[in-house]
Amino acid sequence: MEKPIMNPELPLPEIFKWRVPINWDPVPWWFFERANLPKEALSQLALIQLENQRAIMQQNMKAIEQSMEMVKKFGGK
Repeated sequence: MEKPIMNPELPLPEIFKWRVPINWDPVPWWFFERANLPKEALSQLALIQLENQRAIMQQNMKAIEQSMEMVKKFGGK
């Protein structure tokens, strides 16, 4: 199997020189300021962040609803 041809003279974009730690949720605002990404990529990252936050909020709402059901069921005062 052939290796892909790489041009060593092509500069590596800054964004690939360091990685975002996996536990950054949401990614800090300053990461986007320092990252020289094209606008389309930033838009995609923003959409992913919003989707993640929406999923977390849905999980939280389900947990709250379950808690309310438990309170009703066991007659919390």
